[in-house]
Amino acid sequence: MQRKTIRLLVLITLLSLFCFNVKHSEATVQNAAMNQMNKQAIILFIEGLSFSDFAKLRTYPHVHKWVKQSNYAALTIRTAGARTLGNAYLTMGSGGQALFTKQSGTFYQADEHLPGGETTGERMNWLRGSSYQQGNA
Repeated sequence: MQRKTIRLLVLITLLSLFCFNVKHSEATVQNAAMNQMNKQAIILFIEGLSFSDFAKLRTYPHVHKWVKQSNYAALTIRTAGARTLGNAYLTMGSGGQALFTKQSGTFYQADEHLPGGETTGERMNWLRGSSYQQGNA
């Protein structure tokens, strides 16, 4: 009789632990999905940093903690022109090869007027050969 009681208690304990783990797993999956949606990508460019420099930096506790929680990579970005930071940033931001010019930092609304009277949307339409959508140009 005592063996049956012990087995029953063990079975109940295991079942309750299993049920708790299932609930905990569901909550963990939901939390992971929420965290995935709220994640950000912060890109930090450090021009000229070598692998030996990086290895030395990792010995500092505050840097080591940051590196442990991060993903990192060495990049070579093929730009449309010279290998400058401006061309690299613009290429990475646009998703294709791009060339940085002095106008690259400008941003216009589609209905904003340029010198000469035309709007930026009309100019974009003329340059691209297609109609622009309302919003930003």
